[in-house]
Amino acid sequence: MLDGTHDLAEERKTYTEKIQVEYNTDRFISLLHQGKIPEAIQLGNAIINHPEVTSHALIAINDNLFNKYKQLLDDDLIHLGFAAALKGVAVTDGKSPGHLAVLAQAYSLLDKPGEAVKTINKAIGLAEGDFREALTKDLKKYEQQNGNR
Repeated sequence: MLDGTHDLAEERKTYTEKIQVEYNTDRFISLLHQGKIPEAIQLGNAIINHPEVTSHALIAINDNLFNKYKQLLDDDLIHLGFAAALKGVAVTDGKSPGHLAVLAQAYSLLDKPGEAVKTINKAIGLAEGDFREALTKDLKKYEQQNGNR
């Protein structure tokens, strides 16, 4: 039952902002593809800091940085990915094994394998099935990286 407190205009504004975040995420990926790194970093930071950022946008940023365009990674892009991973974990209240796995990957890229191990263990605790098995393989990789310190 409607009690008169529903603000349709505010809901529409929020929805429109989320669509804009998704559009900007596509633009971010396009900038990476074009090798326009400074512009991509600027837009990536704007997306991450947007109050209506979606977990999908954050995982898309990380997937493209850490997987599809990993050959472009430099310190600035790694730190951008780390910021997106932290925000993804925050947005999902730490309950998304996918976002936790991405954060573990970011820790590994920042040469913090101990943090990567802790974080991937949290992800494994939340994951199921094949995804859990894949994360267990990542755990072994981070443990090896931690042992080589």
